[in-house]
Amino acid sequence: MAESSDFFIVQQKKKRYDIELKDIFNSYQEGIKCVHINSGNTPEQHINSLRKAIDSYCKIRYGVSIPLEMQFGYIIITEKNDPNVYWFYLSFTLLFYFPQTIKSFLNYHCKSYSGGKEKFTTIVDATVIDTVKYNSVFDNENRLNIIAEWIKEQKREYKSSQVILKWNNKYIEVLRDISNKLYYLKFTKKREDFLEALKNGKIITWKKGSESLVYLIYRLFNDSSNYITVISQRQGKDAFIKGIESRFKLYNQHKDLIFRNNLKHVLFNVLSRSVRKHTVMCNEIDLLIGEVKSI
Repeated sequence: MAESSDFFIVQQKKKRYDIELKDIFNSYQEGIKCVHINSGNTPEQHINSLRKAIDSYCKIRYGVSIPLEMQFGYIIITEKNDPNVYWFYLSFTLLFYFPQTIKSFLNYHCKSYSGGKEKFTTIVDATVIDTVKYNSVFDNENRLNIIAEWIKEQKREYKSSQVILKWNNKYIEVLRDISNKLYYLKFTKKREDFLEALKNGKIITWKKGSESLVYLIYRLFNDSSNYITVISQRQGKDAFIKGIESRFKLYNQHKDLIFRNNLKHVLFNVLSRSVRKHTVMCNEIDLLIGEVKSI
C-alpha cells in the first residue's frame, strides 16, 4: 500500500468526463451487483479481477499500489500519459456509464484526441465497442447500441464535412517541381511529400510554421492557372483551409496539433502581414512559385 508521501501521483482536480480509476472501480463495484451475470462467476470475482488489473497498472506506472478506497485525490488516465491503457479504461468507463451521457463522453474525448476525430472514431469502432461487449458479463445492449449509433453519426458527419484538395493533373510537373523545392528548403521531410499529399491524398508532416503552408496553399488555390480545386459539399472562399487539415499535420511550438479554426486565424494574420516575419515568409513562397511557373 502506498505511503502518504506517494500521493503526489494522485491529482486533486478532475473534469466531468475524465477517465478516472476510482470512478471506474466504484461504478463497476456497484453496477455488477445490480445485474444478472451470465459469466458463471460471482460479482466479487469480477470486482477482484478489476481491482487486480488496476493495482497492477499502478505498480507498473507509478511503482506503488494505490488504495482505491482513499477518500481524496484522483487517478486520471490520459491518452498522452497512459497510451498503453487509455483505450482499455475508456472502454471500462463505458461499461456502467449513464446512457444519456455516453455520447457527450465520447464527444469530449474525440475532440481532444491527438490523432484527430476520424482516427478516434475508427478506434472506437474497431476496438472500444468490442472491449465493452467482451467485458459486459450482463445484458448491456442499450449502451452498446448508443456507442454504435455514435459511431454512425461521426462517420456521417465526417463524410459530409470532408474537404479534398485536388491538384490539376494538367500541371503535374509543376507540382513535382514545387515538391522538390519544398524539400530542399526543409519544409517537408521527403522529396515527394508535397506531391503525394496533393496527388494521392497522403497525410504528411509540414516541418516549418503553419503560416508558410497556409500561404502556399492560398496562393496555389487562387492562382489563375487553377492549380488546386476543392471538392466539398461546403462552399466558401476559405474552404481550402479545411482541406489543409485533411492532408497536412501541423504543429505549434509546443508540438500540439493545429486545427482549422487556428488556421483561419493564421491566414488572416499572414495576409495582413502585420509582422515582418510574415512579409519575409510570403516573399519566399512568392519567389518559389514564380520560379516554378517560369520553368
